[in-house]
Amino acid sequence: MKKLRKFVVQQSGSAPLWTAFIAIVLISFSLLIYTGMTVQANYRQAQTELERAANISLDVNLKNPAVRDIQLGIPISSVQTKLAENLLIAGFARNADNDWQRIKDGKAVYTLKNWQMMQQGEQYQMSGMLKIPLLWGPETAVEIPIRTNVQVIFLDFR
Repeated sequence: MKKLRKFVVQQSGSAPLWTAFIAIVLISFSLLIYTGMTVQANYRQAQTELERAANISLDVNLKNPAVRDIQLGIPISSVQTKLAENLLIAGFARNADNDWQRIKDGKAVYTLKNWQMMQQGEQYQMSGMLKIPLLWGPETAVEIPIRTNVQVIFLDFR
């Protein structure tokens, strides 16, 4: 304990070293928090864009979109076909590995890997892995599982 106290309360001028050390720690924490917030924002953006594309795919496949009560269980093959078209329209590109990549301003924002769509009654569940590149380069990335549900809603007022 006495040695630690001697090191902290030195008279030879170690204050600049402590200041630099504390500054480096604070900068590291701020970069960590900023990276986490960026990953979270990209995750939410991906989830929102996928839900929009899937909802549009469901609406297009309804027999009567204005009424929404004729066919609620749409065949999954037609929904998947329209979903692929809507993802292309939304700015996604399919790469050689059959993954969907969102590109903005010539830079990959995120990549959807192992994308699957399942139907459970009137609900459609999409799941896969979301690969989000970190701030310091596309070589370093985080892979997070992503899952979202969409369905046709019918309100019966009888």
